[in-house]
Amino acid sequence: MFLFLQIKTTIQITGRDKYTAFTAYHNSKNIDVQQDFLINPELIADSLDYATSSAFYFWYKFKKINDEFSSSASVIDITKKVNGGTNGLKDREKRYKMMKIIL
Repeated sequence: MFLFLQIKTTIQITGRDKYTAFTAYHNSKNIDVQQDFLINPELIADSLDYATSSAFYFWYKFKKINDEFSSSASVIDITKKVNGGTNGLKDREKRYKMMKIIL
């Protein structure tokens, strides 16, 4: 059986392996609310909580942007990790400065 998994989240959780991995991660952290995102990918598309959680999981697990990296990383470091270069750096720096004021 061929199962096509579309992009449903705020970032690209695509493919059987990523949906399966996110399901395992979610279920390990939420014992009382077990889900199967491989069987029900619309849960991610329809829920801001699941969409946000899957996006954070993607960056943490697959892109290795985690506490160890981000605690010492600059905006330039993170931009390079996300984009592979400094494309969009000026906009990110501006948004980062705004968020520092807000938070």
